[in-house]
Amino acid sequence: MTLYGLDLVRDQDGKYHLLEINGISSGMKGFEYIYGDNRVEEKVFEMLQKRYGNLTVNDGTYAELQYKKEHPFKYALDTVRDKIPFLRKKNLAWLKLRSLPTARTDWVLEEVPYSKGRIFPFDPYIGQESAVLSTHYNEELSHPLVNPFLTEAIAANKFFTDQVLRNSSIGELVPPSTLLGLGFTHEEELAELLESAPSFVIKPILGTQGRGLEFLTREDAKKHQLSRGPIELLSPLNQIKALYANPEDLLYVEDLAKMGLFSFQHGLGIIQPFIESKRLFEGMEMYSCIRAIVCNEQFVDAYLRVSPLKKANLSQGAQAYPCKDKDEIVSLSEKIVAVFEEECFRYDPKSFRQELYGQYIESRGKTTLEMKNRDIFSGLSTLLVNVTSGLERRLP
Repeated sequence: MTLYGLDLVRDQDGKYHLLEINGISSGMKGFEYIYGDNRVEEKVFEMLQKRYGNLTVNDGTYAELQYKKEHPFKYALDTVRDKIPFLRKKNLAWLKLRSLPTARTDWVLEEVPYSKGRIFPFDPYIGQESAVLSTHYNEELSHPLVNPFLTEAIAANKFFTDQVLRNSSIGELVPPSTLLGLGFTHEEELAELLESAPSFVIKPILGTQGRGLEFLTREDAKKHQLSRGPIELLSPLNQIKALYANPEDLLYVEDLAKMGLFSFQHGLGIIQPFIESKRLFEGMEMYSCIRAIVCNEQFVDAYLRVSPLKKANLSQGAQAYPCKDKDEIVSLSEKIVAVFEEECFRYDPKSFRQELYGQYIESRGKTTLEMKNRDIFSGLSTLLVNVTSGLERRLP
């Protein structure tokens, strides 16, 4: 165990819920606001240095140097190309994902009102003897990582975190959730979830700093039912293609997961019940969330984020206050991290993504030929409705 930031919320009945686990880049700015100095961050760095010695930051410098060494011609070409706007390399997979009507990708371009970059007081990693903080690039290296590659990768994905913890000894702390976006819906799981609460929140599985959060009533959330289907087929062009489609040619997220192509992850969200934390705070009704820091198996400190908005993030304008429930969450926080690491290490670092998505696919059921035929028929029906509506608008 090394460095994690836990986001905990206490509901109106006094029960704690684990909203998410953050890894190496867990924000500690709130402590500076309440103490007026960086004592907590400095303590964490001292604890890490005592355990690991020299620390460096993997900020992408090492990967760039390796690429330059192994592919000098390509590196020179890319450097020149990046300076000329119309020649810059385009991420075709990303552009394709952005164009899909079922992809939940708007959060990527959402501005964060009070975002502040995280700066670590350590040299960039360029291959020197050290323990490495994976702040921008989480990759296996020849030198030890401060947070294991596997736990850092799982903590960065809200869906993965839910999958590894939902059946663990702390499963009752984890709000039930299921996937939305790109037709990857688990219809039975979603139907059951929608009966469990009056209101819900949708979160991008790779989202940070409160970007892309969507709050819904049960009625609005029910609009996401019956959304299981192929990645495409909903655009007019693909509806026309459906006239000649072979069911086996339809592409589903489960196909990409099986092939190990995970660019689709930016287009997925999870939906879960909204945990009502609103209570009177200095005479005003406010929402709140606790940020707790655990380093080297030990609880370090915690503070309270408070906001009149449901997005109780500092980057979204929330205020930091001392946490009065600190004594209650010391052992809870340490247990959460211990169980999280234990559950993560059940997976193979080389195949954990396929394993975790595979569990979900097995639970929801693989897409059958009958389902694929139904999806083609549904696409043709949508096309017919669109064409008919267009003709009716043109008639006098």
